[in-house]
Parts: sequence; C-alpha cells; structure tokens
Amino acid sequence: MAKKYWLCVKCGTRHERTKQKCPCGRARPKRRVPFHLKTLQNDPYEVYLQFSANVHDNGDGSCDVCGRPQSDERRHDRDHGRNRNDPAYGNPRGVVCASCNILMRRELTLERATQICGYLYRVNAFYTGKGAR
Repeated sequence: MAKKYWLCVKCGTRHERTKQKCPCGRARPKRRVPFHLKTLQNDPYEVYLQFSANVHDNGDGSCDVCGRPQSDERRHDRDHGRNRNDPAYGNPRGVVCASCNILMRRELTLERATQICGYLYRVNAFYTGKGAR
C-alpha cells in the first residue's frame, strides 16, 4: 500500500500526498523505483523480443517457457531478473505468458527450480510405481 504522506528532505516536515511543495520551498521528491524494475521502465517491449530471439531462438513472440503463442488481445509479459542472487538481476530474461510468469515468483532461482524439479520427479515416480515405496 502506498504511503499517504511524504517527508520533506530539507526540514523533515510531514505532508499529505496531495501537497506538492513544502512551505520551506522544497518540492515533493520523486518516487524511488527499485533497481530490478528500472528495466521495465526504461526498456521497451521490442528490447525483450530481441533478447528473446537472441537467447531463446524465439523470433515469433511466443512464450519462452511453454511456447504458447501471443494472443491478439494481450502481449506476453516482460520477464526480468527479480532476485539479487540472480545473474540477470535487473536485466531482461525474455517474454513469457501470464501463466508462466505467475509460476516464476521472485524467490525462484535456478538452484531453487532444480530442487522443485527433483521434488516433483520423486512424487511422480512414487505414484507411477517407478520409485521405492
């Protein structure tokens, strides 16, 4: 939830969000954008499509994870590194459909995804009778 006030850096006075200037003459500061979101703010969709074509060999704009084609109503989401431990932190990773984007949470790293895959393989092996009971 957004703050309902802002603090003047110069005098430390607290002001309502609707007020744009402090009586001391200082203007309301601009909102700080987290580092990992700057790529969404600065890089257009075409940069993500080009990255997708170069890295994932996907030039048609379909999802880089599952291959779902882009619909006429909505473009795929721009995926970027969200985790500080991710080498792609703050940089484009490709274009993904909304379903795949929801599955890749902020905490998802390559190491974590490998652990999750191992877990799912073990469960699948158990229920298909290929694992030890």
